[in-house]
Amino acid sequence: MRKTVLFIASSGRNVGKTSISIGLFNYFKERNKKVAFVKPVAQHYTEISGFKISRDVILLNKIYNYLDEGRLRFASPFVIESGFTKSYILGKAKSPKQQILRAFEKILEEFDVVIVEGTGHPGVGSCINLSNATVARMLNASTLLVLEGGIGNTIDNYNLAKSVFKSAAWSIDAVIINKVREEKYVEIDRTLKKFFRGEDLYYLGTIPFVQELSMPSLRLICDTIEGDILQREDLLKGKVSNLLMAINEPHIFLEEIEKSKEENLILTTGDREDILMAIYAIYNQMKTKIKALIVSSTPPHERIINLYKELPLPIIFTRNNIFKTASLISGITVKIDPYESEKIKTLQNLFDEFIEDSQLKRFVNLATREVERRSIKESVGKFFRFLRDIFRG
Repeated sequence: MRKTVLFIASSGRNVGKTSISIGLFNYFKERNKKVAFVKPVAQHYTEISGFKISRDVILLNKIYNYLDEGRLRFASPFVIESGFTKSYILGKAKSPKQQILRAFEKILEEFDVVIVEGTGHPGVGSCINLSNATVARMLNASTLLVLEGGIGNTIDNYNLAKSVFKSAAWSIDAVIINKVREEKYVEIDRTLKKFFRGEDLYYLGTIPFVQELSMPSLRLICDTIEGDILQREDLLKGKVSNLLMAINEPHIFLEEIEKSKEENLILTTGDREDILMAIYAIYNQMKTKIKALIVSSTPPHERIINLYKELPLPIIFTRNNIFKTASLISGITVKIDPYESEKIKTLQNLFDEFIEDSQLKRFVNLATREVERRSIKESVGKFFRFLRDIFRG
């Protein structure tokens, strides 16, 4: 039986492995293939039915519903928990390789295409002999490397990744350049295509940076700062592109709002009644620039909040001081929410539009091979060998 196995690696965190996996999954699904997504080695997880399941697996399964809850453990067979690396190095913990292989075999038996996602940069996991490159080789998967758009830094990161894979006696078979800024798109696309012509791989495409994909939702911000919603919870699905701290005099803040071309999240403190009244006064003229208001440290006066009730403006209160609040918001890593259907559709459309179909088909052909189905006799034989080893032990 012919199976397609693709390993998605990247030059680092937040480069776009999962975004590309969503696009690939949709590509195969539209061609009536039975597709699975797996994360052999994971770091971030949620417990489901007593098993630790990769959050990325949970995300893809919520979008595409390819496995029932009871079998999700086969798509996420191993999670690196705190202390495991030390125990492994000291010889107190066994390698999870066989555990990963057994789970992968179960997935491979059922699905036509298996998208395997790596963890972090290519070397992550090498301390337990399970780097991205080692796992890709172990699963006999053709490798796609996702790189963030640039020129010098992108090429440097590619060469680092290539070295890791070469040390594992495995190859990088294709690349995608992701998150390329619009003003540099033509230059970067042209330059990198020329560079990669000298490499033995497929250049699948250059995907532009889309700001909405990196914009956090107000709900995510509220959860991050442990905020209390004072009004208009129904508008927390909205996104913001800029944080504006209102800590100066009101006239300076008003000048900043007037100059801004962003959808702003305004952050101030509850005792700045002058700022709060200034926002209330200008809201109707500036409402396209004021997406939400966060009040920190001390609660705003009840009379002021009562004034705001007539405005369609979300207001969130957090007891954190203004500088900690700003730091928490700035440190948010925007992940894909399975319920953000518009964002998921954007990712799918980007993949369809900017990935070169002819190159992708060649890469898929490379990643498709004959896999022997285990006979009943072989399975029974393996079971009795397993029992024999237990009793010998």
